[in-house]
Amino acid sequence: MADKFPGLRPVLDLPWVTIWEGELRPVSEAYFVRIVDHRGADDGRFAFVSRWPSVRVLSPLSRRDEAPHEPVPHLYGGHDNPRGAELCLFHPRSRDWNDWMLLADSIVPWAAEWLYYYEVWHVTGVWGGDEWLHEDPAPRTASPELSENQPGRHRRVEAPLLRSMPFLLNA
Repeated sequence: MADKFPGLRPVLDLPWVTIWEGELRPVSEAYFVRIVDHRGADDGRFAFVSRWPSVRVLSPLSRRDEAPHEPVPHLYGGHDNPRGAELCLFHPRSRDWNDWMLLADSIVPWAAEWLYYYEVWHVTGVWGGDEWLHEDPAPRTASPELSENQPGRHRRVEAPLLRSMPFLLNA
């Protein structure tokens, strides 16, 4: 993690949980994030409801001035006050993320991608990325060609965004 994302630092590292904090800067703003990883909790002493990592943006997230009644999309909870709400990075049933995946290769780039789409949404009111409605068993995509290339998938990081990622993240 430190090699790819030097702006993130472990603030708690215990056998059953690791917490990383720091800044991600997708395009225009720096966002302070907290990533909690519970994957070490497999010794039988601790039980977590979900073992996948969670990402929270601690500052700044806000509703759009043009539509103050519209909640920030793709958050778990905290829609009335999006500060500290957990980002919806993948649908658990999609199997996009697995226990053996490194955070630096999956969750952190996905969080930066989420923040990029948040910035676009904040200006345009349109969420530009793929999305999976939680009450709908089928994914909804931003463009038809994405669903044809990856049926049943809700996430596809486009190459230009992925190639520019090292320059978009705050060191």
